[in-house]
Amino acid sequence: MKQFEFDHKHRRWDCYRAFYVDRGPFTEFETGEVMVRYRPRPDGRRVYSRYGVQLVTSSDRDCPELFFDKELTQPVRTAWLAHKGQQHLAVDLEQGVAVALGNFGWRRYQHISRTVVERHPELRFLPSHVQSAAVVWAGPHRLPIPLASIVVRRPDTELKARLRPKLADVRAALCASARIQNLSAPDWNYAALPVDPKWVDWTTDEICAAVCTCKYDHALAAHNGFEYPRTTEKFDMLYTRTAA
Repeated sequence: MKQFEFDHKHRRWDCYRAFYVDRGPFTEFETGEVMVRYRPRPDGRRVYSRYGVQLVTSSDRDCPELFFDKELTQPVRTAWLAHKGQQHLAVDLEQGVAVALGNFGWRRYQHISRTVVERHPELRFLPSHVQSAAVVWAGPHRLPIPLASIVVRRPDTELKARLRPKLADVRAALCASARIQNLSAPDWNYAALPVDPKWVDWTTDEICAAVCTCKYDHALAAHNGFEYPRTTEKFDMLYTRTAA
């Protein structure tokens, strides 16, 4: 986060029992901390030049490219971040890191959840006036303190490679059977049928028989196909390029 000058003239005290100034979703404290209070609406997802911080979601067009490593050699694909829904991020363009925006905003007097503190024991020592933050910085030129995790869901490429040819034949058989039985697509569900990893050792006929035991699964697979399992990993921070 960039250096900024605290506005002593317009400081307030009432909400946090500490001198502060609200600037959009950000709150500055006279003691140096800065926090984001809530996840902003689409019109609030932008670069805040005062802090050198961008608030963005993983599905936004202007979301910076993210990496697993500081050397920026292992990119994180957007599909891995946006699977099962977009994620709200705070990107520190000065420090070159991205953290997740927690869901603590507007709960001004609620303490940080026990699970977060267990994962980061140092958060016990955060002052009470920032314990309702979605993300917090201890001061300028410092890394943000992550209060939530970025979820990365990567596909199991080995399982997908082994099952894809077999499931292509399975779906062809299911489609033909669905036409014969006049099974319509579930119009309230556009998801695909989850793949069972045990199918690797099954024959095409065995998979078809298992799916056809439920008419809903049969129609779902015939019309929407299959969804392959993914490995879920959680990261406190991902890395990005610093601002020029």
